[in-house]
Amino acid sequence: MSELLHFSEHTLQEVALIFMALVYTTRIIWLLRYKAGGDRQAPTGLPGTTPAKGILYSWANVAMPWAMESTRRQFFLYVQFVIFHLGVTAAILLSFIIPYFPDLLKNGTVCNAVNAPCVAKELLTNIKPYISLAEKMGSILCQISDGRMSEFWIHYSGDVLNYDIAPITMAAIKGLLSPILREEVNDVNAMVTAKERGIKVEEAKESMTSAFLSLISLKLKTDQGMTSVSGTLYNRTDPRIVELNGFDVEIIPSDNMLIFSNIDKPGLIGNIGTTLGQMDINIAGMQFGREKPGGKAVSILRVDTPVSDELLEKLKKLPNVVSVKSVKL
Repeated sequence: MSELLHFSEHTLQEVALIFMALVYTTRIIWLLRYKAGGDRQAPTGLPGTTPAKGILYSWANVAMPWAMESTRRQFFLYVQFVIFHLGVTAAILLSFIIPYFPDLLKNGTVCNAVNAPCVAKELLTNIKPYISLAEKMGSILCQISDGRMSEFWIHYSGDVLNYDIAPITMAAIKGLLSPILREEVNDVNAMVTAKERGIKVEEAKESMTSAFLSLISLKLKTDQGMTSVSGTLYNRTDPRIVELNGFDVEIIPSDNMLIFSNIDKPGLIGNIGTTLGQMDINIAGMQFGREKPGGKAVSILRVDTPVSDELLEKLKKLPNVVSVKSVKL
């Protein structure tokens, strides 16, 4: 038997199965006291009546209690009939639902389907900002990387470890895969989808972090190299990207961003601004990071509208621009 079809894993489930057995036994005993269905006849006086038609007529009237003489005379019997079937239906549903939602009736717990983590209600409010941050970080990492993905590392440090990190991990994987897959990626199938595509997912934990109360760091290995992104929460709610491919930055994740890999030379920002202005693209904010003056650098621009492929090609040809990626969240 499939491991998904498991039984007797919850007390309430066992009670439901016992109840179902009792009501069926009671019903069978009750039915044996009456004539079998084969002895029933259709209404007399009509041409073409047969015992088979009588049985069909009898069962069809169950859906129309007002048409049944027995119901008119003894309405209690019909009420008993309805309660019986509702009870059996509830018992059967519980028998199959409880294995997949083992904590469904535990007070204060929110559970999803198989493979999806359960989160206590009182912690859900606190963990939601981390889930949102991790999904956005995964999406950014996917959109700035090139090549076939092979390994994905998720590193947690600081106060975030006070919570269940399983839903945060699922969100990061969801963010990583959603931009490149046509099928929907969700909390239930995220890990399975990653494994099916040969992506090895690893988690690491560290209780202390030197600069931030909490830090989530993602690294992705492809056949063309490594990319990384780290993020934290300010005031436990405001998301910030604080590292990008080894550069220290401070970015508010936005719907539309341009991420440049460039050489730190004068005039770069002016050239970018002029090119975007010619296409009526407004810059909402910008942030920079560099390894040293005149060396490798990263420039992040938040823009109000998406950037076309044509404009991206123009930006790539600007002096001192190594590469540019359009990120949509």
